[in-house]
Amino acid sequence: MFLKCTLFLCLALSTVSGFDYQAVTKCSDIQGDPDFTFSQPRDVIGIIATSSKDDIDIDRCVIYIRGSYYITSFKKDWSYRVVQFKQFKKLSNAAFSQVGPDGNTYRVTVLKSYGPECGNMTLRYRCSDTVGQDGIPPQVYIHGDVFTKLCNKCFKDAATYASQVLQKDVTLYPLKNRCDEEFLIW
Repeated sequence: MFLKCTLFLCLALSTVSGFDYQAVTKCSDIQGDPDFTFSQPRDVIGIIATSSKDDIDIDRCVIYIRGSYYITSFKKDWSYRVVQFKQFKKLSNAAFSQVGPDGNTYRVTVLKSYGPECGNMTLRYRCSDTVGQDGIPPQVYIHGDVFTKLCNKCFKDAATYASQVLQKDVTLYPLKNRCDEEFLIW
């Protein structure tokens, strides 16, 4: 019994630690895109680029179901895990809050939303007043339709814009999303 409990605890800890959602800065007064509107995604939305170089080897799909975001992460060996962010709550200035698997609240601000020329992607910044830390790079990522191939111009524009708004150098690393139906968890 002790061995089973220990294995379960190790599995649970490895599940949460693969996608480091806690590595965020403290929130500052960042204004979001005034043209952004909250609506439920119609497509399979994925994190298609991230500022975290450590995360580029993990392919991720983001699935929105009944008020929760689920991030399905795939490892190189095709095993997967699901990280759920609950209690999506709209805030002002194109921002929303979400509760992570650790029970802490995170704020996501949509810095800029793009049109069809960039696959209707959105540039997002995550932070937290409770677990955020000063001195670490900002966590920035791009949400978009995982089946739309985007040009480098869109990524470069997003990185430049994020760097200007956050007043820190931001580099975005594209991900190779694998959101095939067989891997989507409902």
